[in-house]
Amino acid sequence: MILASYFWRVPRIGEALGILFYVYAEDHHPPHVHAIYGDEQAQLVIGSGEVLAGSLPGSKLRQAQEWLAANRALAQAAWNRLNP
Repeated sequence: MILASYFWRVPRIGEALGILFYVYAEDHHPPHVHAIYGDEQAQLVIGSGEVLAGSLPGSKLRQAQEWLAANRALAQAAWNRLNP
């Protein structure tokens, strides 16, 4: 139950092809997004799209990196707002 209530407070910054993108408050550096697809999750560095931790299936990882490249300013703004 605690985990479910936590995710209600975590802002989703985007969604594409079934992949959900989140930025967590008070998270560790480097600035990154959490890309979640089903039960799989990867942390992608905002500046480069590099996988920081976790994994996604091959095509979903590529799609997540493409989404991040197209929405880098949005992701960075969300990071800056939640991690001052």
